[in-house]
Amino acid sequence: MAEVAIFGSRVANQDSIDWQNAKYLGRVLSNAGFDIITGAYGGVMEAAFIDCNDNVKKIGVILEGKTPNKYVTEVYKTKDYFSRLIKMLDLADAYIVLPGGTGTFLEFAAVWALKERGVIDNKPLIAIGDMWSEIFQIMAFYNERIIEHFDKVATMDNAEEAATFIINFFKEKKL
Repeated sequence: MAEVAIFGSRVANQDSIDWQNAKYLGRVLSNAGFDIITGAYGGVMEAAFIDCNDNVKKIGVILEGKTPNKYVTEVYKTKDYFSRLIKMLDLADAYIVLPGGTGTFLEFAAVWALKERGVIDNKPLIAIGDMWSEIFQIMAFYNERIIEHFDKVATMDNAEEAATFIINFFKEKKL
């Protein structure tokens, strides 16, 4: 089955909607047979693995010398942050991005840029939450050409929409 990377805040806690969304995505997508990939630390990365089906891989991509969260079943270690990002992008067949900080923004921007250039055009990119809509508005204000590439990203309000989109995308892809 396909592998889905989930990006988001490392500081999200159990009370946050982002943590709850990551937990939901991990459960629903893994129950549909998808392996889950995260950066394997805390916050959203840990939440995505908590309720995962035991029959799928919970893949963590971490920096050498760091320890993954306890839910990870398969670990890839990289020497630096950029190698870590490249490994996650390479492993995944789809990307879901929840709100986060600058690291999450970098991950999102990397996927979007590669989709815009046709490098990973066949892999879905879903951005969940108001944060991404606001970023698009700011980018469009300063660069009208960027509007041409908004279709490379599916923006969704919640995890339920994102999970349904991913499941249906891969069902149709198999036909």
